[in-house]
Amino acid sequence: MPQDIVEIEEVPAEELPELALMIDIPFED
Repeated sequence: MPQDIVEIEEVPAEELPELALMIDIPFED
């Protein structure tokens, strides 16, 4: 999996869907 995002820190799982929407990628639970 390509790592195009540089600023990745430990993010709570509940924030992942919102993050995915912000960076415009599909998020599947």
